[in-house]
Formats: sequence, structure tokens, C-alpha cells
Amino acid sequence: MSKLKTDAPENKNLEGLDENNMRSVDGSEFYVNNKKQLLVRRSQSVDEVNGEYQILTNKPLPDLDTGMSKAYSVTQKNTGDADKYYAVILDKKYPVRLAEINAMLEIRHENLFNIMAAQVIKSSLGKGMFFAVIIEKPYGIKLSEYITTSGAVSEEGVESRVVIPMASAIIELAKADVVHGRVNMDNIYLTESGKLILGEGVSEVCGFSQHILYEDVNRAMCMKIGKGRGIAGSTDFYALGVVATILLKGKDATANLSDDKILNFKLTEGTYKTMVDGLDPGAHIKDFLMGVISDKKKDIWGYESVQEWIKGRAFNLLPTGDMREAGRPIVFAGNKFFNRKHLAHSFYKKWDEAKEFIRSDTLLRWIERSVQDHDQAERMEVLAKRSGVNIGGKFDRDDELLAQYILILDQQGPIRLKNVSVMIDGVGGMLASGFAENNEIYYEAFEIIVMYGLITYLGYEKKRLLTKVSPMHEAAMQVQRSSDWLRKPDLGFGLERCLYDLNPTLSCQSPLIRDDCVFGAVDLLNSLDKDQSVSGSIIDRQIGAFLSSRLDIVDRIRIPSLSKFPDFLANAHVQILALLSLAQERSSAGKLPGLCARVVDSLNEIVESFHNKYVREELNEILEKQIKQGYMPKILAVISNQKYLVRDRLGFRKAVKNYRANATQIAMLSNRKSINNVGYRYGLHLSVLLSFFVAIMVLMILVIKAF
Repeated sequence: MSKLKTDAPENKNLEGLDENNMRSVDGSEFYVNNKKQLLVRRSQSVDEVNGEYQILTNKPLPDLDTGMSKAYSVTQKNTGDADKYYAVILDKKYPVRLAEINAMLEIRHENLFNIMAAQVIKSSLGKGMFFAVIIEKPYGIKLSEYITTSGAVSEEGVESRVVIPMASAIIELAKADVVHGRVNMDNIYLTESGKLILGEGVSEVCGFSQHILYEDVNRAMCMKIGKGRGIAGSTDFYALGVVATILLKGKDATANLSDDKILNFKLTEGTYKTMVDGLDPGAHIKDFLMGVISDKKKDIWGYESVQEWIKGRAFNLLPTGDMREAGRPIVFAGNKFFNRKHLAHSFYKKWDEAKEFIRSDTLLRWIERSVQDHDQAERMEVLAKRSGVNIGGKFDRDDELLAQYILILDQQGPIRLKNVSVMIDGVGGMLASGFAENNEIYYEAFEIIVMYGLITYLGYEKKRLLTKVSPMHEAAMQVQRSSDWLRKPDLGFGLERCLYDLNPTLSCQSPLIRDDCVFGAVDLLNSLDKDQSVSGSIIDRQIGAFLSSRLDIVDRIRIPSLSKFPDFLANAHVQILALLSLAQERSSAGKLPGLCARVVDSLNEIVESFHNKYVREELNEILEKQIKQGYMPKILAVISNQKYLVRDRLGFRKAVKNYRANATQIAMLSNRKSINNVGYRYGLHLSVLLSFFVAIMVLMILVIKAF
């Protein structure tokens, strides 16, 4: 059997595949970054999860819908309880928070509405499969409703009844590396017994619907799809700190402010000062608020610090000042700016004006003289003198320079282009949204980020040699690696490959199988096997990219036995067969007779390309037998067997040679002038022979007479 080959390091069982990076593609287990952490369970039952929960699709719960899910009532089958649980059906067009869902299936906490089950099922909502999550149903009143009627909560009440129980729940999540992402006044419920319970946060991309008030300044500056994963513990503690200040005040002082106004306060005064303004909290609760409500990512408390605070430790943190960096402001678009982060954000909001503004030396002089960061000023001056690159489109040299300047001015903030603002670990979410909505702006933004190497201005490349690489650094390296995929036009690469590498928990988005909600190679192969279609494409670029990503393929698949037949190897049907064969060989998919039948049918064109009638008949006979076995590597072994190619091509060359010789003779015999010339030449030869014969005879007669 022909072995498959890629250009990944180390040749072992399969040539060119690194065994250390080989991911299992079992139907129930799914690997991300070589860690077995995600379970995707599937069932053919309709509206039924784990055989225990019946989803009532005729009873929607719109109040529990989120930006990427729809909620429905649930009946627990063994008890008949119809009010204890509910289901969320996740949007198939976006990445699923599989790691978080699986982690939370193992968590039971009294201050969380816990996840009870999750499964890919059939549904009466439509054709195909759907990802359903069963969650304890919220009860009680929302905190936002409570303060409307009851007003402010005492400091002791906030600390003991709100912060400590909510913090204990967040600590439990953080230990499992889970970012909740929806800690806010509308998602925390107060029960009749006085207990607080936090609603779910896994039904959408992290922070998608979270109001910017509850996000640190960096996430607040992003598009909602581009906030990224967040930091386990810190992201949710920040939001809890904001909740605590609202309860202490008895109202949300920012309720009537626009998002831009709130963000402006964060950028000028800082979130802590904005939220605590008018309060005089005691030393202990003040430590907590100062520790978690920080606009400097590195200063936000993690769960270890919060645990120490709960135990009573006094931190005696110093008050945070405002966001001022410079003694004198820089004026841009009629506004004064005292810090670089605020200026960078304003550049993003007023992109075209900023392009004009940076052409002068005003910015560089301000950084050097007022901010007194000479190294940064020098670096920006060097960039201004570079010619830059051009990959086409509307993104010109001034756009590139502005994007670079923004990243240098605010290295902790998002990557910003015109109309796009995204954290480095949110780039994948942006790209997924681009495909989901066919948003050309997001496509172009992704290509610009990758091909212009904008992440190099965030400083992550300098930290690769660190012993412990943060998730942000890993995300940066993944984005940078995407440049390799964008340059390759082959099946399994291009923009589609970037989509799945950056969104490893996104189901396959091919229109051929999108409805089937498949997350792994096994499910994809089984889905293709059940497809009764006998015509049309077996796979498209989406499926090719999905499989290549799941299998860690880094270059076009190579088959050693076909190394001397590059034209045959480059055939699209051969490449498709090679990819499917590798997927089946690396998985536990079992027999796939349906898919094999479609593959063999697609090979008719290749078989017919063989010139020898007997070779074609032999191939067809063998391939038909392989269908029943349902194993594509054996089909590949047949179609790539050298003996058929050598036999056919040598025979064809011999036939061509004979044909040309015969054709030459026929052409000569068809030409009258040529025939005359040939006759003339043969006549001359015959005359010479006759003359020679006559001469001999005469000579013999003369000799006889002489004697």
C-alpha cells in the first residue's frame, strides 16, 4: 500500500507525520493543542439529551437567549419535572466553548446554575444535528431588578452575601481554566433564601454580550466578536468588582451614558476611580476593589490573591492614580490627550484624520518630550521612513503606518484597523464571524494582520523563549503561522485553513455537511459516508481545510509511489482520495462503504485516462471489490500502484512510436510526387542490377568463347 507523506518533521509510521503531534480523531474525544480535553457526544435521538432530558422546542425561553444561542424549556424524563432545567441550542456558525462546557460538566457549585449535560442531537427545529446544552434553570430575581426596588446594599452585605459567594464560584471556574465572561447585574440571581447564583456563560463566544462597563479597558475597546478568551479568574473578578460598586451605590451611575462616554472615562480616569467615585469603602472591601478593578492587565488579581483576601489578609494597596502619562497633552481632532492608550483609541475612532495627523512630527515630539519615551519615539521614526509592503486592496502605506503606530502606542490593547478592533486571541473569532456573515471587511482585516505581520509590534515574538508561554503568546504564534497557509492555494490550505486552525472548536462549515455539526474527522467521515449523493463534489475547500487542520497537515500530501508521476499526483481526485485515506487511516471511523462508493465513482475520470483497455478493465474490477471493504487507503493503494502506470505508459509510448512510423509510411504512400520519386529511385536501382547482370552474362560468354 502506498504510504502518505507530508512535510511535517520526523518520518515514522506515516512518512512525514510527527507522532508527538498526532491528534486522535475518535468520535467522542477531540484534541486541542495535543491535550485530550474536549468530549463531543452525539445521539440520533430527536430533542433528547443523554436519554434523560427532553427539549420542548415548542416552548422557547427568549429571556434566556444569548447572542449565539436559543433557549427552550426542558422536561426531565425520569421525574417529569418541567421547571428545573432548560436547554440552549448553540449557533453552528460560531466556535463552541467546548473546553469550558466539558470542564463545567464536572463542576457542581451552589452559586452557579450548573451545566448538567451536553450533546449533539437531532432536533425538530430543522434538519441535521444541533449542539444542545442542558443547564439548571435560573430562578429568583436579577440583581439589577433588586437594586431598582431596594437600593444600596451595605458594605458588610456586599462583602459577605455577594462578593465572597460569587468569588468562590469564580475561583472554582478559574481552577478549571474557565473564563465565565458574563458576570454582570443581569446574570446574577437572588433567590428567596437570599443566596446568589450566577447564570451560564458558555453559550456564546466569551464576552460577546458582556457590556463594556464590566470589561477591562483593553477588552472594552474591542468589537464584541474580537474580545478573545480572557484570563481565567481575572476577567470575571474585574466584572465582580464592578457589580460590587453598583450594589454599594444602589445604582449604576453609568446607566444613561453611551458606550463611548463610559470608555472615555476608563481611558482618562480609570475604571476604579470612575466606579468608586462618591464611595468611601472600608479597608478590606477597598483592597478587593482596587485589586480586581485595574486597567492594567498585569495588576488584576488572580484567584490566589482573592482566596487570600477572603481569608482576611490585608493588602493595603495604594490608591491608583488617573491614566495621565504626560505633563503636557497632545491635541488631536480638537481634543487633548494625556496618555498614549487614549490617543491610540482616538486614532482608531477617527482613522482618516489620524492618517493625516501622523504625517507631521507632532506625535513623535510629544512622545519624546512629554512622555519621555525616547526609544519608542526612535522606533516610530524608523517606521515612518520605511517603504512598507503592499498586498493590494485599499490598505495603503499610511494605513499600515497608522496601524503600526497604534500598536506601539498601546501594546496591551487590541490590534486596530479601520472599522476593526480585535485582541490577538480574538482574531479567530473575527474570522469565524467573517465566514458566518460573509463579511469582506473581516476577511480583509485578517489578511492584513497576517500578511503585514502586525503582531510583531505587540512584542510577543520577543517572548517565545520563555519557559512558560501564555495563551496570548500561543495565540500570536498561531496567527503568525497563518501566513504559511494563506500563501498555499492547495486543497487544505488558504483562508479556510486559517479558520479552523484559529477556531479548533468550530464545527465544519462546508455547505455539504454544515447541518451535521461535526467537530472531528471521524464524525465528518461518517457524515460523508451516509450521504447518498452519487454525483457532485465529495469534499470542498472547507472540508479539505477542516481535515488538514485536524490532522496537522503542513503541506500537500505526497505519495512516494507517485513521485515519478507528478501529473498524476497533482490530480484533484487523487489529492482528495489521499486526504480522505489519511483521515481514515488515522482514525477509528471503521468501514465507510458509502463514501468508498462515491470515491470510486469520482475516480472514473482517472481510470478512463489510462490508454490500455485491459488496464482500465482490471482497475475497474479491483476498485469495485474495494468498495465493499470500505477502506480508502486500499483504494489509494490500487490507484497509485506503479505497475498500472508503468504498464500503461510504456505500452502507450510503444504504440505512439509505432503509430508515428506507420503514419510516416502512410503519408509517403499518399503523396504522388513522393511515389514517383520512390519509383524512380527503385527503377534506378533495378536498372543498375539488370545492367550488372547483363554485364556478367556478356563477360561469361566472352570467357567461354575465348577458351
